[in-house]
Amino acid sequence: MAHVLIIDDERGIRYTLSEFLSQDGHQVETTGSVEHAEKLIGETEFDVIVLDIVLPKISGIEFLETIRKQSTDVQVILISGEPTVQTAIQAMRMGAFDFLAKPISGSVIRRVVGHALRVKSLKDENRRLLEENIRHREHLEELVRQQTQEIRDSEARYGRLTENLPDMVWRTTFDGTVLYVNQAVRHHLGREPAEAVGMKIQSYLSDDSIGTVQAAVLAALKSEPPTENFRASVRYKHRDGRFVDGEINVTMLRDETGRVATLEGITRDISERLRYEETIETFAALVDNFSEFVGMADPDGRVSYLNRAGRELVGLAPDFDVQTLNIADFVFPEDRDHMRQEAVSTAIETGLWRGAGRIRHFAAGDAIPVAITTFLVRHPKTKLPMTVATIMRRLRETDAGK
Repeated sequence: MAHVLIIDDERGIRYTLSEFLSQDGHQVETTGSVEHAEKLIGETEFDVIVLDIVLPKISGIEFLETIRKQSTDVQVILISGEPTVQTAIQAMRMGAFDFLAKPISGSVIRRVVGHALRVKSLKDENRRLLEENIRHREHLEELVRQQTQEIRDSEARYGRLTENLPDMVWRTTFDGTVLYVNQAVRHHLGREPAEAVGMKIQSYLSDDSIGTVQAAVLAALKSEPPTENFRASVRYKHRDGRFVDGEINVTMLRDETGRVATLEGITRDISERLRYEETIETFAALVDNFSEFVGMADPDGRVSYLNRAGRELVGLAPDFDVQTLNIADFVFPEDRDHMRQEAVSTAIETGLWRGAGRIRHFAAGDAIPVAITTFLVRHPKTKLPMTVATIMRRLRETDAGK
């Protein structure tokens, strides 16, 4: 229950009011001294104070001001044997909860104190909620501050990463006006970033590439469902006049109305890759038209490639899927153990094996004597075995005997 302090210089009134309030289970303390009351208020948190207006040395109205300086939450009920309207008004202006005239019955004091406690409980709850809201707001503000800082840090890291990428990162309006481009523009276009901003991206593209990009944009917008991303191969013009082969990866960003407002993209120089692919294609054509048997398999023996001459030598059709075969399928049955133990294992261990052997004709089943060179191709970076390559040349009978 509540903690109540009764301040009155009349012992009988203190006793009577204390008895009334104790019936409701309240913890009641009494005093007839203002000095003692001030000490108690400083040491104890009271819920309700019943204060007589007429006290020795100081009036209850004046002491109410002292109480309010020490505690703004306690509910103060003023009592007086000589009540006046002016005194009551003054008491209420000073923040008193109520003003009662003596004599005071038990039912009245119990009812008024109970009402004061309910008001105090509501005020305490409001204060608690206010403090909780303040703490919650401060917590949210701290979270916002932390997240804002994290976003700024992330943007700074992203900015540094973007600026140092070898690929050209850019942003344009929907009509192609450059809004941003990273430092890689120096390599790709031979221009400074500040020089490129504000220009039309179409001015850097070849005529056929402009059409390619426009078609890719329209296709992305008309697709079902619409897509925001597309890729395209382009040719863009360097400041020195040469055209560079590139690949763009573009994201279309929409504004609040749903219309495409900006394009963000990455342009990669694929000139070297195209030259490499062309070299590979040339080499592949050379191998495929080579007059000798050329075959490739993985380190476990699964065949991945066989050129035309190899197919003709062993009687396989041009459209036969050689990836269904194993190296052992090509070796004449009587020679398989020898070839597996000597040729393949030696090539994997040392990287190279040269010798002679017999392979079989898939259609006729005949043994074909051949000179064999088998070597291991390793991955250029990991150095792990990647491919077992074999070149074979058919031997004449005299050569086979030797």
